[in-house]
Amino acid sequence: MERDRLASNRAPEPHRHAARRWPRPGRGRFQQSRDGQTNPQQPIYLASAELYDPATKVWKSGGTLATARSNHTATLLANGKVLILGGGNEGGLVTTAELYDPATNTWTAAANMITARSLHTATLLPNGKVLVAGGQDIGFMVLATVELYDPAANTWTAGGTLMGARSTHTATLLPNGKIMFLGYGIWAPRTPVPIAELYDPTTNTSAAVATPPLFVSGQSATLLLNGKVLVVPQVLPYDTSGSSPAILYDPATNAWTPAGTLSTAHNLHTATRLPNGTVLVAGGGNTSLYSATTVASDTTELYDPASNTWSAGNALPLGPRLLLTATLLSSGAVLVAGGSTADGRWYRPSGAGAALYGY
Repeated sequence: MERDRLASNRAPEPHRHAARRWPRPGRGRFQQSRDGQTNPQQPIYLASAELYDPATKVWKSGGTLATARSNHTATLLANGKVLILGGGNEGGLVTTAELYDPATNTWTAAANMITARSLHTATLLPNGKVLVAGGQDIGFMVLATVELYDPAANTWTAGGTLMGARSTHTATLLPNGKIMFLGYGIWAPRTPVPIAELYDPTTNTSAAVATPPLFVSGQSATLLLNGKVLVVPQVLPYDTSGSSPAILYDPATNAWTPAGTLSTAHNLHTATRLPNGTVLVAGGGNTSLYSATTVASDTTELYDPASNTWSAGNALPLGPRLLLTATLLSSGAVLVAGGSTADGRWYRPSGAGAALYGY
């Protein structure tokens, strides 16, 4: 179910961590952490992982990956294992993939990807395969290639080609089985290709989507219960209003409509669909991603699809935070963890960097 997945934006930053919920009761969260970094020019790449148990509210070790990495993806598979793909470390980008087994708390190697990439997306398809798209290659070129991982056979096959090269984009699986790719990323070439497209995994082909009425980059894209997609973009560098309009995409009509305006900007935020269908947007920066004066925010806001309006939520218990993660637990609470303050200080989830949020 969509509520079992982490919903967050993909942000163009060199240090981040990824999270997914477990498919069954028990340990509620998988965490691969990039932590402790205060100077973004001197990154520290970690191979460690951490587990959070909602029943005991205790963190423990989740074993050690064979390869330290950042800017990778973490995808919960149908068999309950977690697939870690790509990313890079001080040695450059990697093609390696690893599988975490929660039953044994161990890691094993999976088959290597076809192309080394980071800042890509990895989407679990209804047939159990994982579709990997876009990102950057070893030469920092933005990619349009697609490849598919089959967990049953532990093999990779080439997919189609996106209509536009993308990195730090979003990939939203729609009820019809297609994937909406949105955004280019700040490194993507300024080419005349659609900023949004629908990719059909059954035919490995793409079709253009209607152009969004707003510039989208560093956005979150959250599937709603009604099948529409809520997009919360970042603000532009020259926007000094302090507010942030949101938009809705309707796959049935291929049309965009306004989705109200948030009270403040939320660049590098998280967006989590809650059990009642509302969407919780949390944290981020209250100025443009490209601004030298970005201030981290502890503001949260709730979107109600029924009324197409936003309302204020409780402040983040962690305090102001960028690039955090937000994971919906089976209890209905949201585990917020990690991230950074605007001064570049990173937080370890198992330290003072995690809290349960009640909305």
